Amino acid sequence: MINIYELLGVCSTATEQDIQRAISRHELHKTLSPEILNKARQWLLISDTRKQYNAKLYAEHPEILEALIAQQSSASSATAHNQSDSIYIEKSIVALKSKAKIISAVLIGLIIAFTGYIYYSPYLVLNKIHSAIKSNQPEKISEHIDYPALQTSLKAQLKIFFQKKLDEDPSMKSNPFSGFAQMLGNQMINELTETIVSPQGLKAIVTGENPVESKRNPATENTESNEKEVIEPNLQYEDYNTFIISYPLKNGTKEMKFIMKRDGLTKWVVRDISFPDLSEL
Repeated sequence: MINIYELLGVCSTATEQDIQRAISRHELHKTLSPEILNKARQWLLISDTRKQYNAKLYAEHPEILEALIAQQSSASSATAHNQSDSIYIEKSIVALKSKAKIISAVLIGLIIAFTGYIYYSPYLVLNKIHSAIKSNQPEKISEHIDYPALQTSLKAQLKIFFQKKLDEDPSMKSNPFSGFAQMLGNQMINELTETIVSPQGLKAIVTGENPVESKRNPATENTESNEKEVIEPNLQYEDYNTFIISYPLKNGTKEMKFIMKRDGLTKWVVRDISFPDLSEL
C-alpha cells in the first residue's frame, strides 16, 4: 500500500490545510505524478475516506503507528515536564517575592528602630547620669560629663559676674584694696567651680538643691539626699548635635542649663553649663 503521506512529505496527523498545501507545492513543481496527487485528494481530503485509509496504512505498516504513538507520548511528556517546570518557576517566584517582602519589612523595621534609637539616645544618656548620681557612682557620671570643659565655662561666667559686681560698687573704684578683693574673688571662683562641677554638686542641682548650701551643710545633705528624687528637667534638641537639659532653680522662675554634645552617633557628653543668675549661689 502506497504511503501517500510520505510521498507528500507530511505526517499522518497533518491537517487538511497542510495536506492541501503539500499537494499544491508538488503540483507546482511537478515532483509527483498527477495520479498520486489525485489519490491524495481522494483519500486524504475526505474525512471518512481518510479514516479508512489510515486504518489500512497502520495495519500494513504498524511501525508508522508505533512512531506516531511514541511521538505523541514524547510530546505529552515534554508538555507535562514544561508544565511542571512552569509550576516550579511560579512557586519559586512567589516564594522569592514573599521573602523579599519579609526582608524589606525587616529592613524597614531595623531602620525605624535605629533611627528612633539615635533620636532618643540623649534621653537614654541622661537617664544613666541620673541613675549614677542617685546611686553615688562618680565613675559612671564621669563617662558622660566633661568636667574640665564645664569648669572652664563656669569659671568664665563667674569671673564676668564678680567683675561686674566690683565695677558696680562705687567704694571699690578708688579702694587700694581692690586688687586684694580681685584676688579673693579669683580664689572664691575656683572654690565655687570645684563645688558646683563635682558629682556632689551635680547631685544637688538635679535634686533641686543649691550646691553651695549642700556643701555648707554636709550632714543635712547626706541624710536627706538619698531620699530626694531627681527633679524633672525640660529637654529639647537645639540642633542635631546639641541637646539642652534645663533644671528649674529653687525660685522656679529661672533654669540652669546643661548642654550635651553628640560624640559619634549615639554617645553624648555634657560639655557646657549655663547659670542665668549667679547671685542665687
